[in-house]
Amino acid sequence: MKRARTILFIIGLSAIAAGITAFKFRWGLNNLYMTVSTRVTINGASRWITIAEMSPYRNFATSPTQPTVNAGMPLYTSVTLTWVTIGGIPYTYDAPLGPPWTSVLVYDDEDQ
Repeated sequence: MKRARTILFIIGLSAIAAGITAFKFRWGLNNLYMTVSTRVTINGASRWITIAEMSPYRNFATSPTQPTVNAGMPLYTSVTLTWVTIGGIPYTYDAPLGPPWTSVLVYDDEDQ
């Protein structure tokens, strides 16, 4: 009986640890995206579009002692593939999705 309690206790601790890990994953450890406005010209027609590209910042630390920095620009956690017709030809690009990341303090990519 004592051995069964020990095994059930270990299973319970494992379930709690898995739940905590899943909870942290739910909030996401993401690379962040910044927006860049650019002019795209196709067949003589041009249009200004705002593209989302990978920023040099993350929303998670890569080491326990990594300090936060102020990005100084709005950053986004996700992007969506968007298309627009320019000069009669469809053009696809990544556009920012949702509101900007809520914290101005983020972690530098540190050339990784």
